[in-house]
Amino acid sequence: MPEARKSQEESLLSAIAGFDQAFAEDRGSDVADFFAEDARLLWPFMEDIVGRESIREALVHFVSTYTTNSWSPNREIIDICGRRAYTLARFIEIRTPREGGPTEKVHGRMLEIWQLSPDDKWEITRLMTGRYAETEFLE
Repeated sequence: MPEARKSQEESLLSAIAGFDQAFAEDRGSDVADFFAEDARLLWPFMEDIVGRESIREALVHFVSTYTTNSWSPNREIIDICGRRAYTLARFIEIRTPREGGPTEKVHGRMLEIWQLSPDDKWEITRLMTGRYAETEFLE
């Protein structure tokens, strides 16, 4: 693997690890920092959420509604092409509503499109999630 490609992949993996850690720790505002200024978040059953600050609002609201007990993504780096990268993942999120109710086990998929910003920081430009199974309710 050429050195430049290896360096890009290592920095992408570092960004992904930071994103996952922030998500697992319910730090919605920090998760939003991984998105580009003009990013789009495509959540199921919702209109696109456009722009980092709108995404921040949505994520802060999400973590005020649920606490993440476990976040287990299984990503593949599909391709790094120039200054863009594409990842595909399956995930299991176990979360509990903060106001009470059963713990939920969510089975999902996500497609991420990352790009290197002008200052060589990986940012998400598109994140699309979907479910591949019914939500399980745990006791």
